[in-house]
Amino acid sequence: MDGVRVQLRGGLGNQLWQLSAGLMADDAVCPDLSGCSPHAAWIARNCLLLPEIQPTRRLPFGYYQHLRYAAAPAEVMRLVRPAAAEAQPCVVHLRGGDYLHLREYAATVPTAEVLRARVAVLGVPDEAVLVVTDDPELAERLCPQWRWQSGSLLRDFHTLCRAERLVMSSSTLSWWAAYCGQARQVVFPKRWPIDYGAGADDPTCAKRGLELVFNPERCIVHE
Repeated sequence: MDGVRVQLRGGLGNQLWQLSAGLMADDAVCPDLSGCSPHAAWIARNCLLLPEIQPTRRLPFGYYQHLRYAAAPAEVMRLVRPAAAEAQPCVVHLRGGDYLHLREYAATVPTAEVLRARVAVLGVPDEAVLVVTDDPELAERLCPQWRWQSGSLLRDFHTLCRAERLVMSSSTLSWWAAYCGQARQVVFPKRWPIDYGAGADDPTCAKRGLELVFNPERCIVHE
């Protein structure tokens, strides 16, 4: 079968952009793990359904965070391994970890006050909130009043996708969960890392996300 080779790198959110770029170019996508970090290779092998095909064309190596590369949600999700995840009334994605060690990323990590304000606009009680995080210590410090889960990247992603109301973080994983998931209300952060924007025609990730995914009935933009 002919297909497109896509070289994977970064975390699951970035890899979904790369696979999506391949889907926009051809029906069959062959992920290429050569040259990627051990962490990225682990994510690809454990979170993605990698088809075995013989590629005949190659996409350039890199990131593809642009609306022109966003394939249909169902097409993207068929390349993600399934995982059991219960539907939740409200899920907050709190991205910490490596974000806290990079200045332009750390600026996007919300304070406790901002997290509370984002949940407040949805009008849900504390007992209905679940935090999905890569940094349990940060969750305990910022929002001890809410339950949290952490550990399985694949389960966390499917939990985000099954949220009835989703409070996003400034991350590609949150973006894909909002795009592919079932949330009827989404709180969309206005501030994103500066390097998530690329090109004069698409200066910010927030602009990209809002134009492609959301409408005023569904999306609430929050500082």
